[in-house]
Amino acid sequence: MTRLPAAAVAVALLQPAVTHAAAPDCVDFGKPKPTTTYVYRRGDSNGQSSQYSQRWTEFTAERASVSVARGKVNEVVANKHRIEDDVTMIAATATKTSNGSHRTDFRPAVMGDPMFRACAGRTWKIKAVAATHTAGAQVSTAYTHAGTMRIVSLRETVKVPAGSFPSVRYTRTLSTPTGPSFDEYWKSIEHGVVVKHVSKLGNWTSTEELQAIR
Repeated sequence: MTRLPAAAVAVALLQPAVTHAAAPDCVDFGKPKPTTTYVYRRGDSNGQSSQYSQRWTEFTAERASVSVARGKVNEVVANKHRIEDDVTMIAATATKTSNGSHRTDFRPAVMGDPMFRACAGRTWKIKAVAATHTAGAQVSTAYTHAGTMRIVSLRETVKVPAGSFPSVRYTRTLSTPTGPSFDEYWKSIEHGVVVKHVSKLGNWTSTEELQAIR
């Protein structure tokens, strides 16, 4: 039997064991099609309710644009952003309506939502940033609220009036002057849009659910 030299044995014993980290459990979201309209209904604990529709006309790693119809009011909301650590970092958002337009610039960019991918167990710290709002000649600056965002579950099926959707559930908690706000989202893996959203602040609760896809 061939024996290794003592020096070779010592070197071998000093080598660290090779370990491989487990691959993260992630899902990729689909993209909303520009020909598809998503109809939502929102209701709150004060008895108020409304219906609106969304149609995404642009959905990329740099920009997103959505047309929103609320009764006779139509508006287009466009975001300029980048993707960082799987979430959007929004530099500016502009809104155009038949009555005019306004714009908000964030310095530095403000954290948005998971856009193309979500991984199990992920959490993010949301920083407060300066938001400068411009509407015509009026300009004002305020700060957004700090908080946290967390992926709760992947591939969770949620049932809403439009049907059942395998979704990613995530939450956002913010510190506001009137107490913590809590938002919970279910984002469809197939469609890449939120199909249910529950918002809570103190005793007030609002729920938005997808009613139909056209």
